[in-house]
Amino acid sequence: VFAQDETLEEKIRQLCEQVADLVRYENVIIILSDKDSSKERIAVPMLAAVGAVHHHLIKAGLRLKCSIVVETSQCWTSHQAAALIAYGAQCI
Repeated sequence: VFAQDETLEEKIRQLCEQVADLVRYENVIIILSDKDSSKERIAVPMLAAVGAVHHHLIKAGLRLKCSIVVETSQCWTSHQAAALIAYGAQCI
């Protein structure tokens, strides 16, 4: 989630860097969650977050060192679940 004074692009960039750092320190399960969203804290679209993190880890040579788990309220249909998996999530 991000504050209203942040931009989505800024938050996604921060998220990618944070996840890459976690993987470098041998965290093998990465959980992307939007459960803390509220009126003041906007949820990053989960499909954008998963795709960005997945590709950032590939570019950093870290993608095969972790699994991406998604905890989201943005997945209501089998199509949305399939899209999350196609974008790089291992578990929803």
